[in-house]
Amino acid sequence: MIPQKKKQLWACVAPQAAAPPVTDAGFMLGDRMGMWASGPRGAGALLWSILRATFLYAVWCAYWSREPAKQTSEHVVREVVNFF
Repeated sequence: MIPQKKKQLWACVAPQAAAPPVTDAGFMLGDRMGMWASGPRGAGALLWSILRATFLYAVWCAYWSREPAKQTSEHVVREVVNFF
């Protein structure tokens, strides 16, 4: 999922929170919430962690898949959406 799409998705889920810094690898991989000063708290933070982990898992599965059709960004997005 390209960064703009992730930001748009988050805006739909939590419009009161600023968009997450999805272009920062340390934030996406390490979940360093301190980088996201206006990020969500409580249930919103948990939702973000679930969304982030689901996305990373879908990317990991695509990377290791032996099926070319499952190695596309479209498939990754479909997997994340299907999870929710």
